[in-house]
Amino acid sequence: MKWIIENNRLTKHFEFKTQTQLCEFLLKVAQQADAVGHHPDVSIYKCSKMKMELTTHDQGSVTALDYNLAAFKIGCKCNNQSKKDKSSKKKNKQQTTENGERRTDNPTSPSLPKNQTRRRSLLE
Repeated sequence: MKWIIENNRLTKHFEFKTQTQLCEFLLKVAQQADAVGHHPDVSIYKCSKMKMELTTHDQGSVTALDYNLAAFKIGCKCNNQSKKDKSSKKKNKQQTTENGERRTDNPTSPSLPKNQTRRRSLLE
């Protein structure tokens, strides 16, 4: 997956084989970010997946600082497009019904309206 612009932020999702690989990658990013004085927003989920967002907060948009940090080559062992992901994406390919609701080809997955996302509560 390449960097995309989403809500005035450069955004990219990463997937690693292990949590240790994720942490090693994040440490290298943090060291580079400290060196240039520009830091990404990072969310870690499912222990080996990470979402990174870059924006220049005082400008309220993406600037050269963000593009430069995104271009920093780290030499990570991440699996952004593994074979498993590609096959599961095909199985769960989202389609839109006539009334605009999203549905999946997976009958066990309920459909949600366009403006909602599925999130789990910590208390579930």
